[in-house]
Amino acid sequence: AKYDVDSDGTLTEEEFEAFARKDSGDAATIGDVVEGTKKMASDATNAVVNTTKKATNAVVETTKETVAATEEALTPDEYIVPTNFDTYDQDNNDIVTRSEFQAQTETVSPTLEFGSYDSNNDGQLTIEEFEEFVENTPEIHVKTNTMVENSN
Repeated sequence: AKYDVDSDGTLTEEEFEAFARKDSGDAATIGDVVEGTKKMASDATNAVVNTTKKATNAVVETTKETVAATEEALTPDEYIVPTNFDTYDQDNNDIVTRSEFQAQTETVSPTLEFGSYDSNNDGQLTIEEFEEFVENTPEIHVKTNTMVENSN
């Protein structure tokens, strides 16, 4: 309010320039202040972008290292497959069909054959047959939540 010379509630360009000259000792104009503000905003934005890029790169590198370590730890005849029946039983009808089984296993273990676990050859796995699959397939690793533990 002390720089609003005409007390109209607004700061005119002349009032602002008078304030800027008085406080800075320069002949600053609104244009100078705007350009300075733009430069400061640009510098701050660039700093945020650079920090974000560095953090993103660090996350990507950590993820790559984790994937590499996991791949190295698993031999070709060991797999990480879900062992929770409900993960397979997508339509919640208390049976696992061949397609439901393959959807969960074929990308991580194409050698796991549905027919090997369908003991009565009816084209579906009951919970009992599924539990047998988990218990009697030593080459899989049990996957529970985020922990991976060897099933042996």
